[in-house]
Amino acid sequence: MKKLFLALIFFVSTHVASENTLCMVDFQEKLSDNSLKKVLEMRPKATKHCLVCGTLSCKLKIWDSDNKSNEKICKRLFCKPIKTNRNVYASSENLSMGITSVSFTYGVNTKGRIDNVKLINLEGEMERKMAYKYLKDNLKTLRYEPLIIDDKIYALNGLSGITSWNIYQR
Repeated sequence: MKKLFLALIFFVSTHVASENTLCMVDFQEKLSDNSLKKVLEMRPKATKHCLVCGTLSCKLKIWDSDNKSNEKICKRLFCKPIKTNRNVYASSENLSMGITSVSFTYGVNTKGRIDNVKLINLEGEMERKMAYKYLKDNLKTLRYEPLIIDDKIYALNGLSGITSWNIYQR
């Protein structure tokens, strides 16, 4: 009996539109429990520095190449999930064997769940509809700490991610 294997490959690329902040390159990266406490302490102080907010949602500020340290701090405070699923979703149904790479945009709603996923670029073996379903199935396992500013909960939009996966049989 053949077994289906999945290898995730994470990479950084410039394929994602510049108006979105690259936040995700790893489905399994998350804040540690120790870091979460510090992040929650720092968020109120960094809100005006890191975010541009409207009435219902915020976006991370876009930093130029001279301010990479600011960008890194803001991403650490607002981009990292607090919960992931160690097991990446893998159905053996209708998955194309081989490497598939995607870039996508998304937001985090007021409940800390990913929404508004849009597949921007697709390269590789998997057809677009299946790649989109596979991506969404993996993203739905992530949870974020809700964004609370002055006792009001905001969504976080204008985020982007990139990832690749390799599905093969042994």
